Amino acid sequence: MYDNSLLTIEGGETFGQIYAGGGSQVEIRGGRLGDGLYVGEGGRALLRGSDFRIDGEPIFADSWGSIETVDLPARGVLSSLFADGTPFAFTSSEGDWFAPGTLRVSTSLFLPFPRNINWPWLPTSLPRGLRPGEKLTLATGKQVGANFTAGWDSELTIAGGEIGENFEAIGAQVNLLEGSIGDNMDALFGTELNVRGGTIGYGLEAHRGSVVNISGGRVPEFTARTGSAVNITGGTLGVTVDGDYRSGNITLEEGGDLHLTGTDFRLGGNPVEGLEPGSSVVLHWDDRSYLNVTLDGTLADSSPFLAYVTNSPDRFIADWQRGGGLAITLTLTVPGDFDGNLVVDAADYTIWRDNLGGKI
Repeated sequence: MYDNSLLTIEGGETFGQIYAGGGSQVEIRGGRLGDGLYVGEGGRALLRGSDFRIDGEPIFADSWGSIETVDLPARGVLSSLFADGTPFAFTSSEGDWFAPGTLRVSTSLFLPFPRNINWPWLPTSLPRGLRPGEKLTLATGKQVGANFTAGWDSELTIAGGEIGENFEAIGAQVNLLEGSIGDNMDALFGTELNVRGGTIGYGLEAHRGSVVNISGGRVPEFTARTGSAVNITGGTLGVTVDGDYRSGNITLEEGGDLHLTGTDFRLGGNPVEGLEPGSSVVLHWDDRSYLNVTLDGTLADSSPFLAYVTNSPDRFIADWQRGGGLAITLTLTVPGDFDGNLVVDAADYTIWRDNLGGKI
């Protein structure tokens, strides 16, 4: 968009990048947007809605309907509800960028009352996203489309249903029990993602301030960005082709934290030195010997684990800030020790029996 053009979005759905520059303006009041709202120097963006926040901190307007200019810091997340009630999130980590002084917001609505949506038991229309405080249980056969957003303090439980691609969660709790989440999911600031079953597509990213816990299900690959934490105790990382297990891919940004719990860990085919039952070994970023190598072992739930670990620099960190952050923590367990006391006994059998057919 150039030369004093105006784009107004009040509903529907967009895919691909929107660029505003050269005196143009984009005004957004509703709808679901894909990644990539780019507003360069000379352009302007006006967002109309309610509950504007940056990294969870409210943006207070002088009055209802007033227009405030805000600057979004690098890797910061701007979230809100558009005027039509659709939640959204913008962040430079996903291709959204606003030149200084180009982003304006207008608070024009009171917050809608939160809903507790439990399909199929409650008849309801297809939600465009989850507003602050809302809960959604997605049962078998139920699905929401692409560009779905779960907003602050919301809770989404997928119990057999489906979420489309480019799902974004900001300050939300997401529980995947069965069913699926499509490609390119983003766990943004303040989000806790718990994967206990089901499948997640390619391109999962854990962003700054998020926590991802994987104890079951299948995740083919993921990226742990600076300031995120990914904890893996079970499930399958990778894919199965013709019945054969294939390795997954892990991309770590400097300052991302990956914690694996299991047995028989090896780096590049070699045992990890100093790893004893009940102990942990921390691999630091200032030791580059383990980057771009294979990591394999057996997870705490007895699932095989094999991944290729690569390093991806965080483009938003200056050179002088790099180094010293944690990358990988390996914790060695005793096979069959389900209560974590390093002894296999009747108590562990009870836990195993009570969870037979599921993930412990």
